[in-house]
Amino acid sequence: MSVGKSLENDIIIVDNALSDVHFKIQQKLLGVEISALHGPLTLANGKHITPPRRKIFYQNFMFAAGSTKFCVVFPQKKHALRLFLFIFLFLILSMACFKYMHAFTHAKAGLYPIAARTTQQTEPDNTLLILKSLQNKLVEQNFINITISDSPDGALVANGYAEPEQNKDWSTIKLWFDNTYGTKALLLDHVAFTHATVHSPIQISGVALGALPYVIDTSGQRLPPGSLVEGGWVIEKILVDRIILHRGMDFLTVRF
Repeated sequence: MSVGKSLENDIIIVDNALSDVHFKIQQKLLGVEISALHGPLTLANGKHITPPRRKIFYQNFMFAAGSTKFCVVFPQKKHALRLFLFIFLFLILSMACFKYMHAFTHAKAGLYPIAARTTQQTEPDNTLLILKSLQNKLVEQNFINITISDSPDGALVANGYAEPEQNKDWSTIKLWFDNTYGTKALLLDHVAFTHATVHSPIQISGVALGALPYVIDTSGQRLPPGSLVEGGWVIEKILVDRIILHRGMDFLTVRF
């Protein structure tokens, strides 16, 4: 309903301080909405509603427009309806929260189907047993520079390097793995084999072994593991009778 001093309004107030169409008041589902159209409204608490703002009230309220004071009183059945709707919404939200907490508690407590639990417990155990079995096989064949790790997708990954004369033994181990565990696990071969070269990237004058080994080149420089030498090669390991170098995925053996 529109309220003002002109005859165009639903409610006409004889007040020269009012605009022709001063404000509008409407009934909503849970309350009453009042809109300032062409003049300000002053609430009982001193706050103002200025055009084109509006506000919804859910209980009895008072306001002033122009020099006229208004009081809006909610009927009792409106209070009852609003209370019923609030209780209904509260029950709906409570049920939703209960279902969420119930599902969360079950998930946290580990209440899974038996088949899913069996899969989660047995697959990692099988992978660990296969990994240990392969590691033991490598130790038996003296592959001291190959490491085995498991990847996130469940496959086993072989990294490291070996001597060229061990190529056949490594092929035999891979064949054994495929015949033994081929239906249960996958072995990814990232093993590199060292190779010889006519020109050595490091000119050796002496080698110091021990806890902190290093190579002495012909210029007298000390080169511990990790040192960069000619051709982009890096000293990987210093052993009793040879030096292992690597460049990316390539490995090189320099014997002395």
